[in-house]
Amino acid sequence: MRSPNSVLSVRNIGAQLFPKKLDYFLDSYRQATNIPYGYLLIDMHASSDPTLRLRTNIFKDDTKSKSERKRHRLLKQASSQQLLAIAEICLNIVKARYKLTTRQRNRLLPYAEFVRRMSRARSERGARKIISQKGSGVGGVLTALLTPILIEIGRKIIKSDSDTN
Repeated sequence: MRSPNSVLSVRNIGAQLFPKKLDYFLDSYRQATNIPYGYLLIDMHASSDPTLRLRTNIFKDDTKSKSERKRHRLLKQASSQQLLAIAEICLNIVKARYKLTTRQRNRLLPYAEFVRRMSRARSERGARKIISQKGSGVGGVLTALLTPILIEIGRKIIKSDSDTN
């Protein structure tokens, strides 16, 4: 928040989204922007818990672990929404709704069969069954799947921010 216009914009957004909790919003924004490439996720779905609407670190540091056991435990504990989000990402990649660079495509090639199977999952049970199968190399595929998606989201946010200024 170096520019006065940026400060005012963030303040206005916070006042509109959280009229009675502006300080809470601004504090969350400061925490998110303190670290390089930080982000603030705002969940405005009506059924969302109000205390969980602002998130700055949704991807736990545990996901960086190279331990297969830790990764497997994280996937077993994943909620149905998280599993179905992974299935939706796979479906969007299979249907070519999301444009991958050559490098991203090459990183996903070893996991092509997993991505295809996961894209067909329509329920939490089906997604959990596909992920929990042995020998699928799930740890590498999640990194290969999520990295390009997060980069594209970041680009869109930056582009929309620059379009408003």
